[in-house]
Amino acid sequence: FREIYYWDSFFIIKGLIASGMYRTVRGMIENMQHLIEKYGFVPNGNRIYYLNRSQPPLLTWCVHAYFSATNDVAFLERLMPTLQKEIAFFRTNRSIVMDGWPGHLYRYHVVVDAPRPESYRADIETAAHLYEGNPIPK
Repeated sequence: FREIYYWDSFFIIKGLIASGMYRTVRGMIENMQHLIEKYGFVPNGNRIYYLNRSQPPLLTWCVHAYFSATNDVAFLERLMPTLQKEIAFFRTNRSIVMDGWPGHLYRYHVVVDAPRPESYRADIETAAHLYEGNPIPK
């Protein structure tokens, strides 16, 4: 791939830390920080058609892994507003509260009325049997 994918980045960061590649990890975190500052969240990937999708809010876990390996307090302090902004986005736009549950559950949720641009044909073929005898909604 020629762009980041949010979920994948978390696991890549874990491997980079195990390899001692802290500067690369820091760069990845800074890239995700930029996305949050620009869009309010890290999109699923870095393509325009991903701007309505995200994956689980993992930047806090990425920063935790980096900080645990480097003890870079100044970087952590600089990132705190961004981490708070990401969680606020999920709390406002991607969370549910369940009766009897003490907190918020963050979920993957996209409101869309069309096939995904990157998988248009596969989505049309998958959905075709759902509309037998009826036109596929546009």
